[in-house]
Amino acid sequence: MNRKALQIPKNTIQRLKLIQRKQKQQLKFRRCRNERLDPVNCMSDRLFELLDGSCLNEKQHEAFVLQTVSEDGWPHAAMISAGEIIALSRTDIRIALWKNTMTSANILRTGKAQFTAWWKGAAYYVKLECAPLPPLKDAEYDRDRFSCRIVSVKEDVAKYADLTSGVRIQLQSPEEVLGRWEKTLEDLKR
Repeated sequence: MNRKALQIPKNTIQRLKLIQRKQKQQLKFRRCRNERLDPVNCMSDRLFELLDGSCLNEKQHEAFVLQTVSEDGWPHAAMISAGEIIALSRTDIRIALWKNTMTSANILRTGKAQFTAWWKGAAYYVKLECAPLPPLKDAEYDRDRFSCRIVSVKEDVAKYADLTSGVRIQLQSPEEVLGRWEKTLEDLKR
């Protein structure tokens, strides 16, 4: 058999990859539609996997950006970790922030935030409507907690490049921090 006959042209491979992406998006749309959710407001399987609260040890190096708007109208960015955010469903997220931060004050004032994550070759921009949750009297780590509903999700994948990483962190005391994160995520579920 002729070896050249088995080679697939590069543009055909690119078209096949594009078709696969579209099929994944259609599957996501069908899944959201079956759940009677708007696909724009519905988290993908990949993003849900990142935020489901499981496998924290494997996600300990992932960091995300939570953006709010300050009182003077300027964007305000804060980093959060996999131990401070959890997806309860494909449309509902909870966030725990350190008490009395600028980010907490901005969310309390506006009720809005945008969460940005990078995971498995894609960037995600998630607009959120947020409401404060009551304090937990028995929480080991006193945090400002927010219940957030997804307003929109944009999954960003470039046709011409592979996204290889986003913000990455190295914990200084992994056992201590992972223990705190597990307790924080359990508190967010309450």
